[in-house]
Amino acid sequence: MPHLVIIGGGTAGLPAAHELADVARAGERITLVAGRGTFRAGSATPWISVRESTEIDLARNLERKGVEFSAAGARRLHPERNALELGDGSLLEYDVLVIAAGPQPAFEQIEGLGLDVESWDVDYRKTGQAPPLQGAPKITVTDLAAIIPGTRSQDRFVLVAPFDSRRFDDFEFVGANDGASGAAVVLEIARVLAADPLPYATEIVFLDGESPFSAPDGQKGFYQEVGSLGLASHLQEEGVSRVRLLVYLNRVGDADLRIARDLMSHRIYREEFWNAAAALDRAQAFPHDAAFENVGIGHPYLVQIGLRQIVTIEDTAFGGDQPPGLYANTAQDTMERCSPDSLQTVGVVVLAALDAISERLGKIDRFAGPLGVETWR
Repeated sequence: MPHLVIIGGGTAGLPAAHELADVARAGERITLVAGRGTFRAGSATPWISVRESTEIDLARNLERKGVEFSAAGARRLHPERNALELGDGSLLEYDVLVIAAGPQPAFEQIEGLGLDVESWDVDYRKTGQAPPLQGAPKITVTDLAAIIPGTRSQDRFVLVAPFDSRRFDDFEFVGANDGASGAAVVLEIARVLAADPLPYATEIVFLDGESPFSAPDGQKGFYQEVGSLGLASHLQEEGVSRVRLLVYLNRVGDADLRIARDLMSHRIYREEFWNAAAALDRAQAFPHDAAFENVGIGHPYLVQIGLRQIVTIEDTAFGGDQPPGLYANTAQDTMERCSPDSLQTVGVVVLAALDAISERLGKIDRFAGPLGVETWR
């Protein structure tokens, strides 16, 4: 019985399996080999926070087409034996082999598109979340950063969102709103700006270690906003003067979205977001009568390095009108309590505000030099 084996469970291998299954003759056997049991298209990533699942169960999907499946992955070819060695060491014999593993993007080899993954050691004694302890350890968090080049200047706008979730001992915390919603919006904004860049470069940053977690050294106390402290160190090393604006997004998925007017945010730039919302008929989510609040987040660490042009976009009341809201830090922080419309609202407002701030800064830069000589770099 002829056996056709396909390597790859993504956008190449999965369609190949479906097409070949449609034309397979009686008695012909098809097996797809992948390195994982599920598949998710990259374009579906921004919906993670508002849908129960954006992944395809490969075994179930392929079973409907009569295709066998292995998630063991492919380790080595043995062409002299017509065999494929799987990740678990077993051999899978084939008559025909289709290699449809797809590409592995090498963004780091393309100037301006490199995904710079960094690990930052953070001194526990500098977090301010617990008293100084003798011999307190350092904590390593992984903040992800990528640069989208600007069309006229390599000074930067920095878009920041946490991508971790708080842990609770007595229930499973999903963190669809707190920890995923801001990251979902920033991912989609990055996709838009990669195709249509701003005049200024845009740095996309995802922070680890923002949610509180117990000190792993056994000492009493906890860590919090470690990612922001690491970001502050990163920006200081890169040069704070090149950062023209930093926008921090989190908790923006509430179906009843009302963004707080953060007292610690830069007043002029903050109001550009409210003006953009009004112009786009999204004022309900960015109400002009909203009370001013001290949202905070990691502002103190950024202010300490001289960065004040910061805007925080966050709904502080998740479920209800009073912070922190009925669903905050509970098992109710799930996709069902979030709305894709809220994510879209924040996304379009942020993009419009970034355009307006770019125009404002462009005028300043053009006339900042001697005799109005343009200073765009």
